[in-house]
Formats: sequence, structure tokens, C-alpha cells
Amino acid sequence: LQPRWEAFLASVGSDREIRLQERPLPSSGGVVVRSEDDRIRVDNTFEGRLERLQPQVLQVITERLFAAEVSQRGLLHE
Repeated sequence: LQPRWEAFLASVGSDREIRLQERPLPSSGGVVVRSEDDRIRVDNTFEGRLERLQPQVLQVITERLFAAEVSQRGLLHE
């Protein structure tokens, strides 16, 4: 991000102050944006998104596993 930072700042506008944290986040990618007083914080890292989507991911996994089991049971036991 550092090489493109100046162009990014220019595209945001001069009415906002944005700072790039110098040390990288311990994540697999993404960004964390927060207000200066830390009252508003948006974690859009891979790990943050996965945590928010965990209930839906688990539901899809469960549906697929049980659908495969029902399908196989029907083939083998009829």
C-alpha cells in the first residue's frame, strides 16, 4: 500500500485526515479502519470477515455434509 498511498490520499479529499499505520497487522490480508477516538472500528481483514460470516459458513458446511449423507443413505439402503 505504501507505494500507492499518496495517490490514495489525493482521491479521498482534503476534508479528512487519514494515516497509514507503519507496522503491519498480523492478518492474512485486508484492512482495519478506525476513528481517532476508536469509537468506530471496521475490521475488514480476512480473519475479521471470516469471524462475522462464521454462522453462515457453518450452516453451509452442515447442509452440504448432511445432504451428502442423506443422498448416500438413499442409494445404499433402498
